[in-house]
Amino acid sequence: MSAHARIATPVPSEVRNTRAIIPASRLRVVGDDDGTIAKSPYDVAVIGLGYVGLPLCLAFAKAGASVLGVDTDPEKAEKITASESYIKHIKSSDIAAVVAAKKFAATNDFAELARADAVLICVPTPLT
Repeated sequence: MSAHARIATPVPSEVRNTRAIIPASRLRVVGDDDGTIAKSPYDVAVIGLGYVGLPLCLAFAKAGASVLGVDTDPEKAEKITASESYIKHIKSSDIAAVVAAKKFAATNDFAELARADAVLICVPTPLT
């Protein structure tokens, strides 16, 4: 399977209309014409791997989600790939566990965000 391949998941017959709206949740289901929804390789991506973003990534990964962390600093992605922590209160062993389970990956390539179902932004907010 290629790095950009998508896994198709069957869509219940009652929501096969490619632009159906599910009344209870008001979610819009956008699927393929064959009645499937394309599954992205990552459940969630987090932009910003600092003291908020990295723990958030770990929480999602420990809960079973596949997570992509994205940061402008390539050194952060390299450290995560090497299962090393750069934040004092986060253990390298916590990172190693989810990286080894293939639940967490990191990059500085923002184009990879297209491979996630949801994107969260955890960057500093300027106060001035």
